[in-house]
Amino acid sequence: MAKPIVSVIALQLVEEGRLQLFHPVTRYLPAFEAPLAFTQTGPRRAGRRMLVYHLMTHTAELSYGFMGDATGAMMNAARVHADASVTLGEEAKRIARIPLQFEPGSRFLYSVATDVLGALIEEVEGAPLGEIVAKRVTGPLGMNETSFCPGAAAEGRVAPLVGGVDGGLLSSKEFATTYPHDMPGFARGGHGLFSTLEDSARFAGALLLDARGGGAPRLLSQATLAHATRNHCAGVMPIGIELPPNSVNSGPWGQGFGLGFAVSQPGGPLVSRPEAFGWSGAAETWFTVDPASDLFVVLMAQNFNWPGASFDLQNMAYAALTE
Repeated sequence: MAKPIVSVIALQLVEEGRLQLFHPVTRYLPAFEAPLAFTQTGPRRAGRRMLVYHLMTHTAELSYGFMGDATGAMMNAARVHADASVTLGEEAKRIARIPLQFEPGSRFLYSVATDVLGALIEEVEGAPLGEIVAKRVTGPLGMNETSFCPGAAAEGRVAPLVGGVDGGLLSSKEFATTYPHDMPGFARGGHGLFSTLEDSARFAGALLLDARGGGAPRLLSQATLAHATRNHCAGVMPIGIELPPNSVNSGPWGQGFGLGFAVSQPGGPLVSRPEAFGWSGAAETWFTVDPASDLFVVLMAQNFNWPGASFDLQNMAYAALTE
């Protein structure tokens, strides 16, 4: 749930006039000045500036280590996401040294962009991301069991993760280098936020109320959320969000992408409505919000071999609706 929560905070800053989507990332993070981008003849200076808008739409061309491309391979070599002891700002500087897979804005490429967005938010707010999340989202919504550091006492409550190298279970200790539960000060924009089903439902429910124009406490205005949940990637995502080739169920989702949210598109393989939006974490911590149906659905699966139950649950939820 880290990505949509951090994206909501960025949109709050836009509403307050403290951040603009067209601002260059270098306005806040100078390390991203003059990045390299891969071309057919090798890396060269990117001809476009990376914007906040690119971070929020995953068109910054930063990639992930598991995507199988040249940028992702270099992220693995630089130990991006492999060392939870470094600060978010330091992690962003590591990312800035790696060439982009394409020119910014060229295509949708799921990536560490929200980690960079989190570091940018820290610069705007002048505070650690964990404190910002608590002040702006989890605190006002009463999400008292959602944080980057639930502490040692939570170890026995962290559900094992399905989908290790051999398809077995991973304990919280075994994935602590990326998802530490007892490291004060740890925070990432794109992962690492621990939560419960009840707290996640509070977040999804708040978005539903905002989308219908009646949230209290309000996260975003109805107009801002409507803009964020339009498909901003139609021209750079010809087949929709696609799962990595090594996924258990690879292939296109039939969804577009807005400002921090996956958005439903007509003709996709899942039962949905065009107004619906949501996201799924890496371990299928998934939610969807459909304002037209007055519906939200949340699933916490702890399953790396996704998509699994979330796609079934979405189809079943719509099948259960009555007029």
